[in-house]
Amino acid sequence: MFSDADTWHGGYVELRLELEEQSDLTLSKLTRCLWNHPSFHGVYLERQADPQDQARHTVEMVLQQPPETLLLRGWAVLPGGEEVACMTSVVREPEGSDWFDLSFPLGSLGKHFPVHAYPFDLDQHDPEPWLKPLEDWLAVVAMEVFEQVPFDLGLVGFDQYGSVCAADVRESGIPEQRYWGYIWPTSEDLQYFARTEP
Repeated sequence: MFSDADTWHGGYVELRLELEEQSDLTLSKLTRCLWNHPSFHGVYLERQADPQDQARHTVEMVLQQPPETLLLRGWAVLPGGEEVACMTSVVREPEGSDWFDLSFPLGSLGKHFPVHAYPFDLDQHDPEPWLKPLEDWLAVVAMEVFEQVPFDLGLVGFDQYGSVCAADVRESGIPEQRYWGYIWPTSEDLQYFARTEP
């Protein structure tokens, strides 16, 4: 799975979770919660060696290191049964938020779905039949994670780094035209606003 030359190529369909208050403890909880989710299998550290050819690490083992330094690999079983390589990583902004990222490389997705040259061929191929169900499922995963580890904003979509943050949503609200899905905690519940634009 990992050793195929195309697996980790291309951009990423991502779930990004923002923690406005930087916290190693909360990042550790998110890492533990995600990789203990029944749909995810890991964790592995080597990019090019297949899971059966490298050591499998427990989450507790890898969390002996600072969570913001970890890039962990594994695979997810999607609702349709497809097994897709994925990885988690952390971005810690200087004087800003922590971001916990779950990323699915297009190279791995392309083994199961007609990814083609997404997002550069939207005039030739419609990605919605495979992309929207994936995004909606990632939103469900985020909501399940939130029950154990609350976050300030969730984003779902293609390569979203630096796109928007919780402070933007508080200031301007959820936009009507959305290039990413928003998972937004309110005082009453957790709401998912799906992507509206290709």
